[in-house]
Amino acid sequence: MRILFLTDLYKPFAGGASTHQTELASRLAARGHEIHVLTSRLIGTPKVETSFGVTVERVGSWKAAGRYSIIAPGMLRAIEVSRSIDIIHGTTFVATAPTSVAGRICDRPTVITAFEVFDDLWLSLYPKPLLKGIGHRFVERLTLRLPVNKFVAISEYTRKRLRSIGIDFARSLTIYCGVDYDFWSRSRAEPADFRNRNGLANRFVYLCYGRAGITKGIDTLLRATEIVASKLPEARLLLCMNAGEKYDEHVRAIEASPILRRKVVLQSNLRAAEVRNAIAAADMVVVPSISEGFGYSVAESCAMGTPVVATKAGAIPEVISGRHHLVPPGDPISLADAIIRGASGDWTVAPHKRFPWDDTVSLYEKCFRTFLDA
Repeated sequence: MRILFLTDLYKPFAGGASTHQTELASRLAARGHEIHVLTSRLIGTPKVETSFGVTVERVGSWKAAGRYSIIAPGMLRAIEVSRSIDIIHGTTFVATAPTSVAGRICDRPTVITAFEVFDDLWLSLYPKPLLKGIGHRFVERLTLRLPVNKFVAISEYTRKRLRSIGIDFARSLTIYCGVDYDFWSRSRAEPADFRNRNGLANRFVYLCYGRAGITKGIDTLLRATEIVASKLPEARLLLCMNAGEKYDEHVRAIEASPILRRKVVLQSNLRAAEVRNAIAAADMVVVPSISEGFGYSVAESCAMGTPVVATKAGAIPEVISGRHHLVPPGDPISLADAIIRGASGDWTVAPHKRFPWDDTVSLYEKCFRTFLDA
């Protein structure tokens, strides 16, 4: 198959959606499919390159419009490219409109991977000014009603959210994100070396990692850290935080608090192998998200056998397994209590869950072929 990926989220952009798109594209290419990716151009990245058999073309200007830079130039270039491809695969919600338009003009089937559907959650994410939240909700609803052939939800939770805003179940299916279990393996990690290099020694360490996005709940975790500090004075929060909408705000909060300055070990932009070392080095991983369409940090930590304290937000209850605790989102007291309970060895235990990439890729292939074999 000749497949066009149209997405604002692709490596080296950080985050689960970027990981999903990059891995899916390269694994489809490894199975012999011709993959062309159109994505936003981050500063310092080449306009065109070939990586793992995938042609990656970057358009627009991230400096001028951020991830939204994919919309107009991406649509125009997609119309040109689509005349020589079989199917267009887009993502929510920025790349949905150009995917739909290019598909209609070029008469090509379109499939959209839906990572999350916020809808009314936008209003609490952007309470001031409220107009911003209302605007995001309106644009999301509008784009999800554009004509596309199929929605792929990355969890049952996300599929139900699609239905809640009017997307019929017949137009959607669930394909979970894939996890690279060969990579996310404790046997490949170097936890002792990581602890020594970061001055963690024999302390109790709880880790939070990922992009400082608006839905990641790191502000709640920082409030919980101040509570944990009063009960476990030797404990440290290892915060491996990548750039995001709230990065600067979180750094300022840490610097302004005498407690957090002493209790938080801040790292940024770690390579994947270093994140793996951090997970293995930590006594637990904390995922304080307000919403998760899937939850890569949960799945990766569970794959490595590190216990997880997470919120009940979104798809996390579908993904989490092994030793864990689930708490309400946005509640620092409950989050701190779960961390303290876990530190004492008190855990809920659930059967192990797996999300192998081979299954994910095979299901995408099957989805795409339904349109080409019709």
